[in-house]
Amino acid sequence: MLKKVSQILLLIFVSTSFFSCGKPWVAKINGEKLSLEEFNNYYYANSIFVLKKDSREEIDALATKPEEVQKYPYLSKQKFLEQIIRQKLVSEAIDEEGYLKDDIDYDAFVYFQHLTIVVNRFSELKFEGKIDVTMEDIDKEFQSNRALYEQAPLDQAERYIRQKIQYEKLQALSEEVLSEIKGRHKIERDEELVKKALEKDPAKRPSEGVLLTIDGEEALTVPFFNALYYVQHTSNYDLKNEEVDKLAQSEEYVKQNPMLDRKLFFEQLVQMILFYDEALNGEEFKMKEDKHLEYMLKIQEDIMKVGYYIRKKYRDELNPTDDEINKAYNQNKERFEGVPLDQAAMYIKQQILSQRLQAKGNEIVQNAKERSIIEYNMKALLEESKDKEDKASESSKEE
Repeated sequence: MLKKVSQILLLIFVSTSFFSCGKPWVAKINGEKLSLEEFNNYYYANSIFVLKKDSREEIDALATKPEEVQKYPYLSKQKFLEQIIRQKLVSEAIDEEGYLKDDIDYDAFVYFQHLTIVVNRFSELKFEGKIDVTMEDIDKEFQSNRALYEQAPLDQAERYIRQKIQYEKLQALSEEVLSEIKGRHKIERDEELVKKALEKDPAKRPSEGVLLTIDGEEALTVPFFNALYYVQHTSNYDLKNEEVDKLAQSEEYVKQNPMLDRKLFFEQLVQMILFYDEALNGEEFKMKEDKHLEYMLKIQEDIMKVGYYIRKKYRDELNPTDDEINKAYNQNKERFEGVPLDQAAMYIKQQILSQRLQAKGNEIVQNAKERSIIEYNMKALLEESKDKEDKASESSKEE
């Protein structure tokens, strides 16, 4: 059901075509028009989510202020249009190549990002105003654990206490919501299979089976759980699955990155799946009908597709050699302040690889643009802007 739900959601969201005809348009890509309406759906969805605003009117107001555009350049519709075109060109080129077809790791990567975006939005709406921390809360915590905080500077202690109380409130509220969700649905876990799937030794893990069902529907299988677990680390830290398993054996690394703990990751994932289902299908928010969410997921999917494709296809080719890592270490010894090479090597490797992947991404974008014919119709954006100004002027006269 996990993968099925994701695919159904994408089908619903993709049902409105990216290119439209017979309407005002802002760009043509190889003869296909991007309508003004469709472009605005992307623009406002992106700005509303990134800037955490509630309406298009708020975004329009921010876009008139040069200082705000300087802080977030994609408030400029012209700049955002260029970005959307770049993303779509590369995304379509990847689709045509078919490199990611039937790639379970890519499906897991996209699904987890969808989970994260939807659940974060759900939490913002569900817990708005409920995890605020007052100075009275902070003082009470400080007095209760004075010995723990009094050695730290006041501003650091206050910040830590605020975060601690917010986390505790969020956890308590999350447990309440989870209890409500479980009360309305039949949630079943195959605990024996779960135990085997969480084994640290890969050789002892099962390769098939259903770990979780919601109302009788598959919600998480063993293969998809493994893909979700590994892809968070292989995509973020340029590791291979066997390297992830090796790090997960180290208490030190698990302490630094708790999600290496398969059991903790599994429990967090189950909670996210339940919240995700509630957010999209529950009666309270009905987020499946949220157009801004729909378009934000489309934007994020294109971004993720390009990043995942570049890393998977070119990572081995662009990985730095041991000699290159040694050279970078010796050239920047003062920055590592006595940290030995064996401890600094992974960081250096990631930095060099990240720079090379970025350069490869720019190359792919440029090649895609050179193979395409792009026309712009800035007149549509200018006329829209003038129309809004006229309406605002008429409204102020009426007042």
